[in-house]
Amino acid sequence: MRGDNPQRVLSLHVSQRGFAFCLFNGSGQLLDFGIKHVSRGDKNKESLALIERLIVRYDPHALVIEDVTQPGSKRLSRVRALYRDIEKLADRGGIEAYAYPWQVVFSVFKEGRPQTRHDLAVMISGMIPAIRRRLPPKRKIWLPQDPRQALFDAAALGITCYRVSDL
Repeated sequence: MRGDNPQRVLSLHVSQRGFAFCLFNGSGQLLDFGIKHVSRGDKNKESLALIERLIVRYDPHALVIEDVTQPGSKRLSRVRALYRDIEKLADRGGIEAYAYPWQVVFSVFKEGRPQTRHDLAVMISGMIPAIRRRLPPKRKIWLPQDPRQALFDAAALGITCYRVSDL
């Protein structure tokens, strides 16, 4: 299946409740997306099993994730470990893995002058009508992150990959 579309990209964004994914084809068009909730037991183990199923199902050429190795990354150690395991999974499957810090993602969308990830989500909702209705409201400082934001974060990472790599 990989030979049919060598630029199929699966982008992932891990959240506290699980992860979101976006599958893009070679032209950067969204083919599929979803949010997977993982609430019990070993969240990393369950998330990794679900991600592995997505890889088997979609046979992507590349996997895109957030770069959590940058100084100042505020991600939990559990999430950092999951991202490392995702990279290992990609390596075992012979899949190119790309990791982008948020500074790079924001620079890709600089024409819209986003200040927050919600600003990015608003921009992406205008670019990808299929996920527009899932746009979360702007987060109030005292509220937790809306789980739907992870979907737009995954989309931002996928779009970044197409714009800065040779895909």
